[in-house]
Amino acid sequence: MIICDTNCLLSLVNADDPHHVEVRGLAYAQSRPLIVSPLVLAEFDYLVRKVVNGATARGLLAGLLEGRMIEVPSLSRTDLLAAIKVDGKYRALDLGLTDASLVVLAYRYHTTDLLTRDERDFRPVTPLQGGAFRLLPKDR
Repeated sequence: MIICDTNCLLSLVNADDPHHVEVRGLAYAQSRPLIVSPLVLAEFDYLVRKVVNGATARGLLAGLLEGRMIEVPSLSRTDLLAAIKVDGKYRALDLGLTDASLVVLAYRYHTTDLLTRDERDFRPVTPLQGGAFRLLPKDR
């Protein structure tokens, strides 16, 4: 399983993005959908609306969800509290709730694979299950 960050979700849907081909290749090489935090979807929606428009955001979100390329698990109160704890542990990084939720989902799905270009935030973070995150596509 691969947990997907906002930056790579944007790369996945934007053919003009310099990382599009690489990210799309990784996404399609998986036999399972990418795991996307609902908070990542909210960030994605906000950014697409800000740069393009609401119609485009709705269309892209519907395409991702209907195409079954992504799976969007719910986050419980316990998950959110765990994410807040992760954010507090790495307060100097100022991760925020969205990035911290990826750490919690990685633990839930027993993976250390993150599809992200955000090395500044995720290189220093230790997965809840120990070890280190494999940051894709960089660590491929």
